Amino acid sequence: MRFNVILQVVAQEVVRPLLAQWRSSLPGTEAEQRELTRQLWAAFVQSFEAERGPPPGSMIDPSTDPTTTWCPFPGGLAQVVVQPDRWVGWFTVVRRVVVVDLNFSPGLPQPVG
Repeated sequence: MRFNVILQVVAQEVVRPLLAQWRSSLPGTEAEQRELTRQLWAAFVQSFEAERGPPPGSMIDPSTDPTTTWCPFPGGLAQVVVQPDRWVGWFTVVRRVVVVDLNFSPGLPQPVG
């Protein structure tokens, strides 16, 4: 049976200041930065839509609870939680991907301790 997947990619509230810092680091005027941010975010979401989940090059981090995945993000990596699918009809599910952290330094963040 074939069904439709509605993909939602959202940023957790605590990530919004990191997104603002990222946007301000982009080249151009404030208006150009906003437009570039929209374009780059759309490309990030499209990479999930193409795969119906984390894009190629993503790395699962089983040390977190719930398990997270580090995914390519423009200029760095995004840590995401893919929530369980939620049926919204006979043939449609919503798959929600929540960005819980961003990392713009080289490599993956190292565990503390």
